[in-house]
Amino acid sequence: DISEDERNEYLRYIYDASKTQLNLINCLLDWSRLQTGRIKVEPVRLNVKHVITTAITPLTGDAIRKNIDVKVDIAADLSINADERLIGQAIIHLASNAIKYTPEGKDIHISASRFKEGFVEIVVRDEGLGISEENQSKLFRIDQKFSLQGTGGEKGSGLGLALVKEIIDKHNGQVWFYSQVGEGSEFHLTIPEAKNIILLVEDDLATRNLYKRMIEHSTSNFEVCFASNGYEAISTYRDLLPTVVITDHDMPLMNGIQLVEAIQKKENNKAFPIIVISAKLTEEISKKYKKLGVEKLLSKPVDQKLLVDSIKECLY
Repeated sequence: DISEDERNEYLRYIYDASKTQLNLINCLLDWSRLQTGRIKVEPVRLNVKHVITTAITPLTGDAIRKNIDVKVDIAADLSINADERLIGQAIIHLASNAIKYTPEGKDIHISASRFKEGFVEIVVRDEGLGISEENQSKLFRIDQKFSLQGTGGEKGSGLGLALVKEIIDKHNGQVWFYSQVGEGSEFHLTIPEAKNIILLVEDDLATRNLYKRMIEHSTSNFEVCFASNGYEAISTYRDLLPTVVITDHDMPLMNGIQLVEAIQKKENNKAFPIIVISAKLTEEISKKYKKLGVEKLLSKPVDQKLLVDSIKECLY
């Protein structure tokens, strides 16, 4: 026998408590599965910017409700060798905590850069509550449950950071932080870097080597792999997972248009960066490529700057 407002208030308490308990259980389950090897870590080459933006997208509503601006500064050519689901989970925990403990109207900064040879560093920095020195030693530990109430009354399980550390450990990376009460926190994690791969499809050996020199002379962190025809490109495509495909149009067995159609079929018609080079780029051929979503069409002989700029535009 209570009012409608009281009933809704109690239901909100029950709902919030249930979410907290569910999060606690999920963290414990995932942590224990990682500890016992029941979750298999399956690293693949991932684009850092894509992984992070995908992970934080579901948190956009929480940030908007608190008028928090999440600023992302990540180069488009950074790649890591990681398990997509697990790394995404680690990013979600760090970004969610940053939103939870940041007051309204403040900013959160997420950045990534090359840390040292073979590793990429991801940094999540907030302007929030900060963590006292006495509590800092409790972070990342499963036996020291520690949780603060968020600036909007949010509650946490206290185990998210322990799971983050376990995930990063499984990737042979490191995680650390800096924090000061009233000024905010800054969490750092490192993950093995993966090179960007360009799949170069060209039947002429001299031309392949020329393009390889052009690319490697003007770019860093790129590995150029070759295929001499479209069928060879398709057979190696899934293993390589290239960042960009550069293909000649005029090839034996399978021309460039047929190769693009085959790649798009493998990608379920999702947009994929493809650059086409041809000595015979007629208006009709160009229209066919543009209909398939290929905008980067270069004429032979290829200018080095134009080729490199086209690769960068595909990434950025």
